[in-house]
Amino acid sequence: MGITRGAAKLLGITLKDKGLSGSVITFGVMGIQSQYDELRKMFDDIGFPYRKLGTDEILIDNLTQFKDTVHQNILFKMVGFTKIDSIDYFPGEKPTFTRDLNKPLPADLLFKYDLVYDGGTTEHCFDIKQVLSNAVNLVNEGGMIMHHLPKNKAIDHGFYQFSPTLFFDFYGANGFVDMEMKIHYQNAAKESYFTYDPQKDRPLPFSFGYDDVHIFFSARKRHNQEIINPIQNSYRRTFGDKKISPQKKEQNSFWKLIKRKILKSLFPKNHIIIKKKIDYLVDKRRLRRRLSIIKKHSISLY
Repeated sequence: MGITRGAAKLLGITLKDKGLSGSVITFGVMGIQSQYDELRKMFDDIGFPYRKLGTDEILIDNLTQFKDTVHQNILFKMVGFTKIDSIDYFPGEKPTFTRDLNKPLPADLLFKYDLVYDGGTTEHCFDIKQVLSNAVNLVNEGGMIMHHLPKNKAIDHGFYQFSPTLFFDFYGANGFVDMEMKIHYQNAAKESYFTYDPQKDRPLPFSFGYDDVHIFFSARKRHNQEIINPIQNSYRRTFGDKKISPQKKEQNSFWKLIKRKILKSLFPKNHIIIKKKIDYLVDKRRLRRRLSIIKKHSISLY
């Protein structure tokens, strides 16, 4: 768990002009990969109206992974929060509350925070629905939830890697608005991002190759409600109210049939294997082209 320099900048970019302040709770105690002066320069670069702290207020963190950098409380104070809590299963990094996020949280914690920040905890929890439900129940109406979690190249880092549709569909079904996502290329030397909106943008590639990619998702809670299990929106579009038109289905089936007949006539014994190889090469070429376009239009954080 931790907030890299790029993630800290994304936090500032996301909160800028949101007018959010008050109380925040973090999932885990975040290590911050920055010193105070670095954070100041970062917020100056993006025009964020941060709070300036006195020397006696600067708290150094020696417990989390970055060592001898500012404590997470410094970052959140700078962006406008006055009450900063944390929740973790293990007590080693001195969280405010020692709790298991796989289980429902006690009533005295619910609906009292203006921001819930998850900077890399959810992937380590087995019961995803309960963790997301806890996030929803911690935040007050009008408050925000942020998740910064692995999307690609994180096998065995935790239990899960995440697809954007999980967050858009879950929070959309549970009374949240102003949903934003930034796809974050996380590299020690150079971090960058691009914005992603499934309502406007082309679907993302199934894989991002060897790139270390995270999602940075935020949403604002409009109202409290009973937690709803979402149906994935891509299937709603296919089989629900917005079904693919019969004409388009027929057209797709027609061209698939033609290709299959051609391959079968040319390679009567091996047409299935040949088709799989062609599909693999085409998909590989498409993936490479999509990734090069995405990288070209990403915004450098450093």
